[in-house]
Order: sequence, then structure tokens, then C-alpha cells
Amino acid sequence: MSVFRRFSLSPAFARLIRRERSPATLVEGHFPDRSDRRSFLRIEGDTCFLLLQELGADGPGSEERVEVSRAQGEVLLDVCAGKAVYERIALDAANGVSVEVERYTAPQVVSYALVTFPDNAHAEAFRAPVWFGPEVSADEVGDARRIALGEQPKLHDGAITNGALESLIDYLEQRMNRFASRLADDGAASAARRLSRAPEVPPVAAPAPAPVAARSSPADSDAVFEERRPGVRRPVTTATSPEARTPPG
Repeated sequence: MSVFRRFSLSPAFARLIRRERSPATLVEGHFPDRSDRRSFLRIEGDTCFLLLQELGADGPGSEERVEVSRAQGEVLLDVCAGKAVYERIALDAANGVSVEVERYTAPQVVSYALVTFPDNAHAEAFRAPVWFGPEVSADEVGDARRIALGEQPKLHDGAITNGALESLIDYLEQRMNRFASRLADDGAASAARRLSRAPEVPPVAAPAPAPVAARSSPADSDAVFEERRPGVRRPVTTATSPEARTPPG
């Protein structure tokens, strides 16, 4: 079963992280609790879900979700007892541990760093970075439901130290370098795959040279010139038999 730890986060740090990572905007509308269950609506992009949670002695139990259209979700949102608007920014995840930034913009402006662990052992061994604020895991006001229903969360009021800012900048730069390295590797691998899949192009034979017309001799050229000269008539020789050329005896 997953284990969560929530830490307060400076709103300025949340805005700085937002500049480096595109957030997903979510809207949650919550209905009043009943003795055995609670229900709420969640809209993210073009998807909309109606969620129903069973309540037990230890808190929320099993959860059932039903997808509804965006138009239906907006109608249900109008009749909710309260709603919360927040941005979710996913950061690194490794060894089953993931970090997300939740930046609420309505009805309160507050930011948290939410860390998810695969078990209690990982949660207890975790050491928060210096740019995290105080841990507020025991403060239930930090969840979307209580914020939507009007409860006042504990705001981060700690001073921003130079060490915390430097630590956050180092973290973001390392993350960007890893991302750029993955892009370069993916680009080289994609180029290699394209080359390996490219069909072999057979060599194209050079075209045969065009035949060169035989040049006429100078005598032939003169004859043509003489025949075409205007006003000049050349004698035409008529072929005769050998008997006709023999003089009479």
C-alpha cells in the first residue's frame, strides 16, 4: 500500500518549478459528506470523473469512478458545496518514490510537495531536500477536499534562504541536463532506426550518349551551296549507256 508524505512549499518555489515543467490543471467539486460515503467531481482537461469513496472507521476505503461528459461535469460542478482549482506538476520518480508539486490557486493560494512511497520503510528513510518546507502530513487541511469546503490550510511563512534557492536551482538544472541527454540519445537512436529501415536504392545507370550525326564532306557542302545559290543553274549530267558514249566508226 502506498504511503504519502506532504510538505509545505514556498509559493515562489512552486512558480519557479512551474516555469521548468508544464503543469496539469485540475478542478475538483466536492459534495457534503454522508455517514458512509463521500463523493466529488474531478475535471482534468477534457476528461471528467465522478468519484465515490466508501468511508470506514479508518477513513476513506474503496473508490469507484464513473466517467461523465464535460458538459455533465460542468452542470454537476455548479451544485457542488465547494470547489478547488490546482495545478499538479510531476517531478522525478525513481525506485517507486515519486514527487509531485500541488499548487492551489482557488479558493486559497497554497503549495505543497507530495511524496509517494511504496511502503513505510521508504517513507521513514526519506530525507527531505532543503527547499522543502515543514512537513504537514498530519494536517488534513492540506487535501483538496478540505480546501474546497472552505477550511484554512496552514500557509508557508518561512523565509527563503539562499541555500534552499541554490538547492532547488541545482535540482532543476540536473533534471534539465538529464532530459536533454535523453532527447539527444533518442534523436540518435531514431536516426539509426530510420537508416536501418531505409530501402536500398539500386544504382542508376548513366544514360547512353546521344548519337552524333555524321558530318558531310566539304565537297558535298559546296554542292549543296551551289544548288541553293539563287540565279545559278548547274549542268545536270544524265547517265547514258556505254553504247551511247561510243563514237560512230
